[in-house]
Amino acid sequence: MAVPAVATKRRAVLFRAAIVSALAEPAGAMIGLFAASADPDLVPLFMALAAGAMIFVSLHELVPMAKYYGKLHLFAVGMFASFVAYFLLALLFPE
Repeated sequence: MAVPAVATKRRAVLFRAAIVSALAEPAGAMIGLFAASADPDLVPLFMALAAGAMIFVSLHELVPMAKYYGKLHLFAVGMFASFVAYFLLALLFPE
């Protein structure tokens, strides 16, 4: 959204677009808080949904970029390092 908006070079359009896109976060947070307070058993489901969305977005953006720049090996090393860090932290801080 940012690149086409910047191409117009109109500050009013940029400002309105930023305001509209920023309103989605508090609205989503309010809906999530209401749903979590209505049924607290849904909180793990919401967390899993958010984690899955972040993983999808990250891979959807990072894999093609790593291919484009020819750095797939660095991508693989970073993924492996993140898994190792996660498992080490899970061992250090059990529930």
